[in-house]
Amino acid sequence: MEIWSLANKKIVKYMDTHSDCKAGISSIVELKNPSYLIRGERKDADPNVRFVITSAFDKNEFKIWKLVNRHEKFGRPDFNFHIKISTSLSGISAVLQSTPDQIVCVDNEKTLKFYNFIDKVAQQEEEHFQSQVLKFQASVLPFFENIDLDKNGHLDIFELSSLLAHFINRYEECHNCKLSKDERSKMEEELFLDMDGDQSGTIDLLELKVFLTRKYDNLFRKKPDNKETKGTPEEV
Repeated sequence: MEIWSLANKKIVKYMDTHSDCKAGISSIVELKNPSYLIRGERKDADPNVRFVITSAFDKNEFKIWKLVNRHEKFGRPDFNFHIKISTSLSGISAVLQSTPDQIVCVDNEKTLKFYNFIDKVAQQEEEHFQSQVLKFQASVLPFFENIDLDKNGHLDIFELSSLLAHFINRYEECHNCKLSKDERSKMEEELFLDMDGDQSGTIDLLELKVFLTRKYDNLFRKKPDNKETKGTPEEV
């Protein structure tokens, strides 16, 4: 592959992009807004750096290259190898970007293959979190049975009073405030209505599990720095 300077009308760099390629380059595509998984760094994208993907008709690989608009030392564009992905295809006739972290390849028989760039650390953290969610959900049943005083399989607002008071107390603690009796009563009703998915006036095991799991999720995954969080998922 030849890198040309149109301003100077000359080749500034020659790249052997796919060694032993005999059928020729099939695609040269600039990636749009590639994710940090492709860029290889978690910081914000450098506007001076672009990424280009290439493939060949008779090679089972695609390569991603880093294109610097203006090299600090040489004062000209610079083009260097970034990463190579080997595929199960015998050759690639076309390659495109479908999302910031997904590449699609088409072989010479028009078969499509999707390649996702995955953050393995984040994936492991998510798997661990989901295992903790399952443990947490398993603890809801004995809790439900303990506060179901009349053992009818449904909880009324009286039976839930201690749980609702806990959430209200945490709200006061986290917001450094003291609610009036009327404000506490109103918040208690709002929490109960939020819990009562079918609006039946009582809470069954599934509704309690959904409500508490949502609260658990908000505290420990969606908002890991939430000031309301005290302790770890395992401790909760």
